[in-house]
Amino acid sequence: MSPGALRRACLGVALLAALAPARAGAQPRRAREEQAKPSPAVIAEAQRRFARGNRLYKQGDYREAQLAYQAALDLYPEPTILYNLAQTYEKLRDPARAAITFERFLRARPKSPDRAAVEARIAKLRQEARVEVTVTSYPPGAAIYLASDRSGGVRGRTPFAVPLPLGKQRIRVELAGFVPAERTLEVVLGEANLVDFQLERRSSIRVDADVPGALAWLGGSRLPARQRVPHLFEVDPGRHRIEVELAGFHPVSREVDVRPGEQLSLLVNLRALPRFGRLQVEGAPGASVILDGKPLASLPMAPTKLATGTYRVSVERDGHRPWEGKLTITENRLTVARVSLSPTRGIVTKSVLYGSAGLAAGTLIAGAVLGALALRAERDYNTLPERSKLDDGKTKALLADVCFAAAGAAALAAVITYFATERGPSSADLNIADRPRPEGAR
Repeated sequence: MSPGALRRACLGVALLAALAPARAGAQPRRAREEQAKPSPAVIAEAQRRFARGNRLYKQGDYREAQLAYQAALDLYPEPTILYNLAQTYEKLRDPARAAITFERFLRARPKSPDRAAVEARIAKLRQEARVEVTVTSYPPGAAIYLASDRSGGVRGRTPFAVPLPLGKQRIRVELAGFVPAERTLEVVLGEANLVDFQLERRSSIRVDADVPGALAWLGGSRLPARQRVPHLFEVDPGRHRIEVELAGFHPVSREVDVRPGEQLSLLVNLRALPRFGRLQVEGAPGASVILDGKPLASLPMAPTKLATGTYRVSVERDGHRPWEGKLTITENRLTVARVSLSPTRGIVTKSVLYGSAGLAAGTLIAGAVLGALALRAERDYNTLPERSKLDDGKTKALLADVCFAAAGAAALAAVITYFATERGPSSADLNIADRPRPEGAR
């Protein structure tokens, strides 16, 4: 304590001691003032406590000095005691109480010669002061942040008393499952600083898909966090866009309106994207390739893109027997079918074949008829021998033999022509090549 402060303290105590009761004839107002002043005994005790506080202050026992000054102040609120008490709070590194006590000193002694210096000290103390602000919430357990300094991390969890500087402070609380809340509070010295939050339950959207492994995220954000479904997204009330995607399926976008506290469930049906392979038919130049009854290409053909699945394929060419079979197209594979078509018989060959067969049949019938007539002539000659009947029977028998010989020759020609022109059915390489698409191929 400075010598000047000690002099002021002694002067203050002397002034207290000089305050004596007024005479009985004073005015009623003066009488009331005299009655409000402490008795000499009280003043003497206040002086004793004040002196003890000064000794403790000099000894550096600031905690006991603060108690002694406060005890003296309880008996009589003399400004000098307030001044010394404020200095003690400074030593105890309690700038908030020091500033409050200095302000009380100035209110009690507004014309103090040290007013400018005290006001400067108050301004400095206010900058250093930290006042406990009680933060509560319902439900409790919310994390407390300073909105102006999120880097400071969590200051505590409600209910909690947070030391804050004076002035306007923006306080934010967060609790899982509830909407974060912020509020501005004016932190004031000497007052109860309290802020309470009634938290609203946060809305949520549970997203799932009918195909496992899909990813979902909230649309509209610059860096959306993709989550594997099923996943619960906590959202603020309002309209939200949900995006869902999975390789091999059409992406899905849905918009939903969420009311405060509402818990929504969204099931997304994914449609598979078409899968493709390629088909190539080789052999039989000029032939037509027909796929499920519809013309596809003419040979030679380039590899053709087709959706995966099984198809009925036929290859047709004039003068050849068609080939038909089933081919399976596999995803991202090139299926190759090598076809060999058998030629059919031409007009000349068919004419020889059919002519020989017809000639064989006709001469065979003629021979049979002539043979029957020759036998009949022979029976007539045996019944009535005549030279003319004998000659007629021999002639018919000779002609019958000629017809039979011609029928045999024609039949032999037909058989030879049939087997000589038989090529068998058309065929395809059933060991279908199923190989990856060549690099660079389209």
